[in-house]
Amino acid sequence: MEAGSQTTKDRLLVTIHGIRTFGHWQERLGKMVKYEDPGTESLHYQYGYFSAIAFLIPFVRDLVVGRFTRALNSYCKGRTWQRIDIVAHSFGTYIVANALLGRKLDKRIRVHTLILAGSVLKANFPIERLLESRVRRIANECGIQDSVLVLSQVASIGTGMAGRSGIVGFQGERFQNRFNNFGHGGYFDNDDAYMRREWLPLLTDNAPMSPRPYPTALSNAKGAMLFLINNADVLKVMLWMSIPLLLALYFFLLRNQANRAEEQARAALHDSQTAQARVSEVLKKVEYEATLADSGRLAGVAMLNSANNIDVSALLSVNAYLTKSTFDTRNSMLHALQADQGLLAILDRSQTAWYQLAVDPKSGMLVAGNEDGTIEIWNLITRKTLGPLMVTPYAPIVGLAVSPDGKTLATGGYMPDHQGDWAIQLWDLAKRHPLGDPIIERGPGAVIYSIAFSPDGRILAYGGFGGEVSFLDTRTHHKVGNPILLPGTVRSIAFSHDGRMLASASVDGTVELWSVETHGPIGDPMDGGGDLLTVALDADDQLLASGGLNTNLRIWNMATHRLIKEIPDTDNVSDLAFSSDGRSLVAADSNGLVRLWRLSNDARDLAKIEQIADLTGHSGTVSGVAFSLDGKFITSAGSDGTVRLWDAQHQVPRLGYLLAGEGDAVFTVGFSADGKTLASSGSDGTIRLWNPETRKHLGVPFGRFLGPQTSSSIWEASGVAFSADGNWLASLDRNEARLWHKPIGQTLPENLDSSKSVAFSPDSQQLALGEYDGSIRIKDLSRNKWLTPLCCHTDSVESMAFSPNGKLFASVGAEGDVRVWSTAKYMSEGKPLLCKNDRGFAISFSPDNKLLAVGYSDGTVRLWDAMTHEEIGEPLKGDFNSEIKSVAFSHDGILLAAVSSGGDGVQLWDLAKRLPLGKPFLGDPNDEATSAAFSPDDKLLAVANSDGTTWLWNIDSPSWIGPLCAIANRNLSAREWRQFFSDRSYQVTCRNFPPGKGITRQ
Repeated sequence: MEAGSQTTKDRLLVTIHGIRTFGHWQERLGKMVKYEDPGTESLHYQYGYFSAIAFLIPFVRDLVVGRFTRALNSYCKGRTWQRIDIVAHSFGTYIVANALLGRKLDKRIRVHTLILAGSVLKANFPIERLLESRVRRIANECGIQDSVLVLSQVASIGTGMAGRSGIVGFQGERFQNRFNNFGHGGYFDNDDAYMRREWLPLLTDNAPMSPRPYPTALSNAKGAMLFLINNADVLKVMLWMSIPLLLALYFFLLRNQANRAEEQARAALHDSQTAQARVSEVLKKVEYEATLADSGRLAGVAMLNSANNIDVSALLSVNAYLTKSTFDTRNSMLHALQADQGLLAILDRSQTAWYQLAVDPKSGMLVAGNEDGTIEIWNLITRKTLGPLMVTPYAPIVGLAVSPDGKTLATGGYMPDHQGDWAIQLWDLAKRHPLGDPIIERGPGAVIYSIAFSPDGRILAYGGFGGEVSFLDTRTHHKVGNPILLPGTVRSIAFSHDGRMLASASVDGTVELWSVETHGPIGDPMDGGGDLLTVALDADDQLLASGGLNTNLRIWNMATHRLIKEIPDTDNVSDLAFSSDGRSLVAADSNGLVRLWRLSNDARDLAKIEQIADLTGHSGTVSGVAFSLDGKFITSAGSDGTVRLWDAQHQVPRLGYLLAGEGDAVFTVGFSADGKTLASSGSDGTIRLWNPETRKHLGVPFGRFLGPQTSSSIWEASGVAFSADGNWLASLDRNEARLWHKPIGQTLPENLDSSKSVAFSPDSQQLALGEYDGSIRIKDLSRNKWLTPLCCHTDSVESMAFSPNGKLFASVGAEGDVRVWSTAKYMSEGKPLLCKNDRGFAISFSPDNKLLAVGYSDGTVRLWDAMTHEEIGEPLKGDFNSEIKSVAFSHDGILLAAVSSGGDGVQLWDLAKRLPLGKPFLGDPNDEATSAAFSPDDKLLAVANSDGTTWLWNIDSPSWIGPLCAIANRNLSAREWRQFFSDRSYQVTCRNFPPGKGITRQ
């Protein structure tokens, strides 16, 4: 070695402890040696607490050996000692012996004296290899009463009891087995006397190792036992392997012993188990029946509330469905969704009536006044209230108006603390504080019915029972000029949008216009015809509408005072409002209706006024209506305590998605097998492909003729069908059938002859065409070959279907016969399915191949057994009276869709209950549905219509929860929960809404 590369010291003592101990003896021995030889450095290796379980695992033991080797190499790197001694106990002997024997220990590490105490090494450990390579002398200290080592020898593979029986080998100056009459820890007893007497001389001097032979001679039996134990490795392996066998034998014997007792107890046990099973079955049945009954009860109550309390119905139906998904709960959800079409949300449900509505001209907020004197404000976009209720001392509030700048709110109401007095109060709308003192009207004529701001917000006009219309300066709160005097009670007033005129409607039936400047009349009064309650002006001050009791809604020309239009059957109008564009007019009805009309594109051509909808839902008088600023929404308030938000533009039914119009009638629709494509065909001669998810076109329409058509080039695509693999699309018209390959790619089609109906086999290998003459042609697409035509229908083949397994083929003719064929040889199966006096128009197989559904001309759907040809149960009738044009099974076999040709829509039937699910789906009551198809996942129902539209209906019941919660716009109140769930703790039904009134936020 180079000078300075290593540091030479006198002596190094290394000690290693055993398992399940932290080796306190190491410190004591180190101090003894240090005392005798101050030049000795002690290195006490600690490997932590080592469990007996870990000791049994060879791999874990070797990990400790490796760590010790690396630690000793690291410590000795760059250092040398004149002498290195090692003392190890128990498992420490295994560590040091294997480390010294291994190749990874630095070759320069040489040991002078190695003391092994209570060693767990095997008796045949190759001690001579240590003596030949690294160790000068070895003392193997043995305790002949060491019972711990017996366990090491017997229980652990790879270890032994060399610390009890000694190590086999030559003994002399360099190696000695030294036997002592004590146990595993006897080396450290009696104040470390043994270490002091026997080890200290070996470690501090070159004293020779004194022999300590076995204290007593062994008997033959003990010698044999010792021999067996020392050579027990094979036995140990056999012992470990025998444990499972012994356990198996033990349990086998136990089982044999228990057989007799088991046989004796079997009858009793069987009886007990049977009784237990019956009890469990009864309990499960009781629980199921209770859950079913509870869900059915909730569904029934929801159905009862669907007419007048749609929000309660929606919440109860959701709770019923979440309790148990059954036909009744799904039916209640669907009925709630199909009720009150056009309703977007219930903004509020109060115990008292809402009288007045006003929309903030600036922000679009909705303000409503209640019978109890409270005022509520909503954001119509979020449908949430803005801030807490405004509580006023005026009840009821019968007049309400918001200034054009949106800063001031005016209310007119009764003052309970001033008997017989009514007041006008101005409010800071942002701060919700009163502006000054109220303007009090006293006397028998003080009742205030209507208030209105002038367009510049400077004047507030109000009128009422006394027949007076007064004008108030909103800045000074003083009256301006003389009031306008009318002979009867003033029920409604409205400023013109230019601020020059004021219109009034009185109970004496007159409508008058007044000059705001002079307070004098403008022109002659207009005869409203009865007890007028409301008047409204359009946005450009050209039209005036009036309505009331015992008189129809009338529309006047403001400039000429000429009556332009009287709308019949409108003799209960309580409030009116024009949309901001003047194109729509809405009326509140005392019978609970909200009635909407659309004016023609030329707003003056009122002869073409069209009623869009009667919006139902209010259970009492609708006292106020108003349009949102953008005209998209209608709000209504009623005596039933509700404020409602309606769709004013499209009246799109809930759950329905409208695909763009086809121009002329759409005859058929069909989904591809993967559900990613919807095909529709119509009378304009084109086929259109759609993405059902985005509801957009895929590519461009294709068909026989694209572009302008003449009378000689009409081509009506009256039928369309996808093959299951999506590679083929067949389309029909009155002149020919066409076969399209890879329809999305729009390759050129194959032209066939004219056909009435079309169907693909499930394996996409065959195409069936039903003809007008009653024959059926089958084409083998794989071989491009026509099979022998099928006959026997006496009239046109209206519909055909292959069974899902492809084994059967069914057809229905216009004469009413239904025939079933075997596809093996296309032989007729059994007798035709006959329905006297009714023609068949549609046919479909159930997904399990067992049922045939046939739609007939009398509006019924009949179910037939596909094998026995026997009719199953009574026909499915419903409310349809016109012929059934299309029938389709859902892919899970739970539902059946029946399409009526009489404008009745599409009815879903639950096949297990044989009951209609919900009401018929109607996109437009004036149009006729022609075809229906389920998407492959049964979440959508596509319906083709004669008006050129295709509707996609969401029939996935779990997704109905969101729309129902949107309608309710809240959760059940504490009072409602107690009413319907007396024995249940409160739960939020709609997670996107806070707990209901009276419930502490959870």
